[in-house]
Amino acid sequence: MTDAGNGGARPGPAAAGMALAVLSAGTFATSGIFASALITAGWSPAAAAIARLGGAAVLLTIPALVQLRRRWGLLLREAGRVLIFGLVAMAGGQLCYFNAIESVPVGVAVLLEYLGVVLIAGWLLAGLAGSAQLGAAGIMWGLGEAVSLAAYFLLSAAQPSSLQPGGRECCVLPPAPATSCCCTATRAGSSRWPDWRWSRR
Repeated sequence: MTDAGNGGARPGPAAAGMALAVLSAGTFATSGIFASALITAGWSPAAAAIARLGGAAVLLTIPALVQLRRRWGLLLREAGRVLIFGLVAMAGGQLCYFNAIESVPVGVAVLLEYLGVVLIAGWLLAGLAGSAQLGAAGIMWGLGEAVSLAAYFLLSAAQPSSLQPGGRECCVLPPAPATSCCCTATRAGSSRWPDWRWSRR
């Protein structure tokens, strides 16, 4: 949408959505820190979860009523899914997370929480089993990327103190393209190097 006066774009739903997404990410990232402080002060994990969910419910009541006006039948048709989402995805998630940070650091609890992505990957792989979209080579390459990502974070955290941040990356980046070329040639089933010549138009 453009402004007829100056021809510039006016902020629309996309800008509002981006702002809400950033706000949601910020509140999600800081919830563990605040909950940990409450638990340290004597709150139980269940009380912290109730406080967080209750506050969210109060803030979202009016927007939910506006969205559902004259469409209450839609809510009734989706009542089962909404109930499961509220009990398992929201209340269950918060309760499990806050109980976790009572005995482990917040960072460890977040890493364990993100194993949910692994569960999603397993669910998708099970659904695609036997289809043409699921190839053994693609699975192996994807698992190889998972190993590389784990090695990246673990080795970065264990770098020697004498090597300044960035120094290691400068040393390993030059041979990295050669490694990629070898993998590409192996994947193609040929010992030839890839043709890097620029195509002429």
